[in-house]
Amino acid sequence: QCRTIHENGMIRSYVPFSFIAPDGRSLLRNKGVTHNWYRTMAPSFQRLQNKMGLGRNPLVVYIDNLSYHFLLDQLQYGKSIFRVMDMHERFPGWKGNAFRLVRKIARHVDLTVYSAHGLKNYVDTIGAGRTIFIPNGVDFDFFHDQKSSTQRPSILRNIPDPILLYTGMIDARLDVRLIRSVAKRLPDVSFVFTGPVDIPNNISDMPTNVYFTGPVSHDQLPTLMSAAA
Repeated sequence: QCRTIHENGMIRSYVPFSFIAPDGRSLLRNKGVTHNWYRTMAPSFQRLQNKMGLGRNPLVVYIDNLSYHFLLDQLQYGKSIFRVMDMHERFPGWKGNAFRLVRKIARHVDLTVYSAHGLKNYVDTIGAGRTIFIPNGVDFDFFHDQKSSTQRPSILRNIPDPILLYTGMIDARLDVRLIRSVAKRLPDVSFVFTGPVDIPNNISDMPTNVYFTGPVSHDQLPTLMSAAA
């Protein structure tokens, strides 16, 4: 398991280890895995629960990852919240499989929140009771207070201006065909994509003004964005 401490110990996060985990690939997205994977955690969920102090019954259970639906059954808690930040069925491999998990969570929790107006119709179809729109936030001080370096970031050093920058996961949710078409029409603009690439076969024949840098650390984002402005 991976344990991380945030905000001077006020927030603790755990990424559990399990021998089987849900995934969009065929064998790992079936109902048996998606509903029971937590039983293969090491240490067991019960031991991790005691270690994290959850035996005291948390006031709120917050779920934004479908894989953690089991928390609603395994914990005693006061209130529960489900955050919908995307259309789950559109993730590769999950079409026809994610919806039953979404409905299970949405019908169980006290409140479902969604992060974009475009998700309202989707939320209306999952049987949620009480819902509310809460847009994504940003750590304003992190981006505003950090002084940008006068030196150009190394990953942009050989990339000509002007730069159009994207940061985040590079996967099937990106319209690769559209990116290719726009880049060809704007050859004087550098299209820079930073983040893990999960669609290597679809980006092999991109125009020369499209650049994929790979992942960057979170601390680099203010400087990168400043250089691309």
